[in-house]
Amino acid sequence: MNRRWWASLAAVCALGFSLRAAVGTFDARRPLFPTHYYNDERDYVEAASLLREGRLDARRTALTPGKEVYARWLALLARGFGPGHLPGRLANAAAGGLTIGLWGWSTAVVTNPPAGLAAAAFIAAWPSHNFHTSMAIKEAPISLLLALCVAALLAGLAADGRRRQLWFAAAAAAALGLSLMRAYLLPILALSTAAAALRPGRPAR
Repeated sequence: MNRRWWASLAAVCALGFSLRAAVGTFDARRPLFPTHYYNDERDYVEAASLLREGRLDARRTALTPGKEVYARWLALLARGFGPGHLPGRLANAAAGGLTIGLWGWSTAVVTNPPAGLAAAAFIAAWPSHNFHTSMAIKEAPISLLLALCVAALLAGLAADGRRRQLWFAAAAAAALGLSLMRAYLLPILALSTAAAALRPGRPAR
């Protein structure tokens, strides 16, 4: 992948982030979807508020461990940037932009650079990915951790020595984070990793 390819991928990522940030910001002022689309987000924001006030125990039975992890992240954002939906939405828009880049790079490594750019553009424009990464819900960090794990594994398979160990450590850390929020994806990830390891590789660049 040359500099022009990287610049093109960065442009797609920036466009994806801008689109998600715009949707999240506009929707915070004028909802674009039916009311039931926001049920999960309301639960997360409410749980984050209770966490900040030290009153989460009253809701613990209704909050799964995976949801609690994300609620704690929203509570941390609220301490730095203020309460409400918008800080979580903008953080998720940034996660969405990074996810686009990681999947684009991974696709380019496994197939070819033009396919990587096409995959990145497809994800950037895909409506459901746009929605899930412009709302304050846990799907955005989940998709980022999954993409990071795959990209780190691919980079590790193409690296040698200490660099390989570092990439595999990064993949393990991403998998650990993924297990805290959506553990059922780990067997799928393991099978995909095995398939990638058996496939004749191309150098990761």
